[in-house]
Amino acid sequence: MKRISKDLADKMVMDVLISISKQNNISSNFAENSLDIMNDVVDNTVFTGILMTKARPSLFNENEVDMKITIASALKTIFQVSKKDENVDFNDDLSKEMSKLTDDYYSISTKLDFALNQFVNAYYEYERLEKKYPELMKVM
Repeated sequence: MKRISKDLADKMVMDVLISISKQNNISSNFAENSLDIMNDVVDNTVFTGILMTKARPSLFNENEVDMKITIASALKTIFQVSKKDENVDFNDDLSKEMSKLTDDYYSISTKLDFALNQFVNAYYEYERLEKKYPELMKVM
């Protein structure tokens, strides 16, 4: 996945929030929420991640897309097996998300799609850190 600077990420988030604020029927709380997002490092980072996943065709390389599809397929298989075998337990929230996969593989829920994108990104970032800081990562 391509990396972007914090300044560029902040500008991207701000541009999107400004664009949304110009639309009709936007709540009066939107401006306050936008400021909260811009001032909260964690919320800003998550929101940036959401925006990055929306731009997936240009940001994800083939290996990352393949990994995401493989994980989604494996989760779907596990869920289908769990429906047949009462001994396989799922968290209720995950079970609800996974049930969406059984209807149509390509209509993966937004939450699961986001989680898979974040996992793939974290996986490759961890791999990058292992190469850059091998001694430190051994301790981690």
